[in-house]
Amino acid sequence: MKDVKFYLTYAGVETELAYAPDGWDEELMTWERSKKYFGMFRSFSIPLRFVKDGAYILRSAFYTYGVDAAVTVRICKRNRKTNDFDTKYTGIIDFAAFVDSADTVEVNIKDSGASAY
Repeated sequence: MKDVKFYLTYAGVETELAYAPDGWDEELMTWERSKKYFGMFRSFSIPLRFVKDGAYILRSAFYTYGVDAAVTVRICKRNRKTNDFDTKYTGIIDFAAFVDSADTVEVNIKDSGASAY
């Protein structure tokens, strides 16, 4: 059983990814202090590389709408006490740094919480 699940939402359809992004590690999520808003905000330290089903969805979005494509990523982690999945991170795919290679699609992720506004 998986401990972490990834979901991509594109065109109103949320899809659970069968394949986790390449190089995914929980330590990628870091907390940064904002001097402007006086708080702590989550961020990813490096871009994520999506493979297979995730790469297909991101390619479809990018080659249809370009950098204006609206795709969100949701990361859920299993709660060992209840055996349910809790949402740990929700972000917006940033297509400005879209890199398409033969096997992967590399994109940055922006936080969709209060820091996005």
